[in-house]
Amino acid sequence: MSGGKETPRQKMIGMMYLVLTALLALNVSKEILNSFILINDSLIVTNKNFANKNGSQYDAFKAALLNDQKKVKPWYDKAIDVKNSSEGVVAHIEDLKQYLIMRTDKLDSVEVNALLDKVKNASNDVEREAAQLVFDSVFALKNVGSKDNYDIATNIMIGGEESNPKSGPHTSVELANKLTEFKNNLIGKLDPKDGQSIINALKLKFNTDTVMRISANEKQSWHLANFYNIPLAAVITNLTKMQTDVRNAESDVVKHLYREVDASDFKFDTL
Repeated sequence: MSGGKETPRQKMIGMMYLVLTALLALNVSKEILNSFILINDSLIVTNKNFANKNGSQYDAFKAALLNDQKKVKPWYDKAIDVKNSSEGVVAHIEDLKQYLIMRTDKLDSVEVNALLDKVKNASNDVEREAAQLVFDSVFALKNVGSKDNYDIATNIMIGGEESNPKSGPHTSVELANKLTEFKNNLIGKLDPKDGQSIINALKLKFNTDTVMRISANEKQSWHLANFYNIPLAAVITNLTKMQTDVRNAESDVVKHLYREVDASDFKFDTL
């Protein structure tokens, strides 16, 4: 537009153009954010399925242990250690997701803790499930009002220096350390002669020192690619994906440990 004085009609047209542009941008952003919600919800279902399958594997281990404790116990103990390690990482990521949503949406911690107390103090399973549904709905991505916020998650997890992510609670550095510890713990349970393929997959999946390609011409560190200057919806989805990776790794390793128990030593009539 020219530098001359605008007429009221020109001002009105200019304002309408700005509003229309903003609405178009909002519609595109909303479609993208909705895609993240769908992916995140699907990953949550996948995580539950993995948890159920892993539970069945642990039940099979318990049955084998009852049949021959001396033979099975070393492998069973390894499997339980894998389970505890997995549960710890998944719980840490879940707490991190809730913390980011609380900070971004400015949720009242007193009210959230009150909801959590209802879950913990429920008198029966029905009340506990109902209270859990209410609690989960607060942190459901579709119900988050500031899912398009770019800044808060970046400041919490990365900090102000792009080239030097900060450390401490609720940071990407803390998360990377926990994922690395988890990876090393699982690798330590495997014999390279029989489990090398799983070891290679673990090293690849949980390599937080890697540089990731985010476009045809741009690469970023693991920290920046997952958590820097991207909307909260994408950050939460990335974290849920990491939970899926943890559950999947747990499943692979526990299945491998179970196969290490020589099933041929068991009698069919007792097994």
